[in-house]
Amino acid sequence: MPFQFTPGSLKGKKILKATFRVTSPWAFQCADRTTDLERTNNISSSTTWSSRPAELDLMVDRSFSAGRGSACDPDSPAAPIEFTDNPGDTNENLTPTVADFAAGKFAKLTLELRAHDETDT
Repeated sequence: MPFQFTPGSLKGKKILKATFRVTSPWAFQCADRTTDLERTNNISSSTTWSSRPAELDLMVDRSFSAGRGSACDPDSPAAPIEFTDNPGDTNENLTPTVADFAAGKFAKLTLELRAHDETDT
């Protein structure tokens, strides 16, 4: 699922920390699965899942099984998920990417949520 942003009020700001928040309404599996937040090429009205943009860089990954609860209850509520840089993971760079975006190094920021293993139900 891609999300595309324009700089808006970020333009020229100094970015100290970036967080990408989404709500996971339900998970098919009870056990945690890894979801990647990737920076991609920009999208357009003709973008489809089968013609999705190329990945440019992994921003952050998170493992979760939201919306299932501790007892794997299918009636558990949706859950907010936050993607933020983990200082211990040197490959995570959401904050520096958003800082570059605010500094005008690129006109649009396109992020995509993707299962780490797209073959896993």
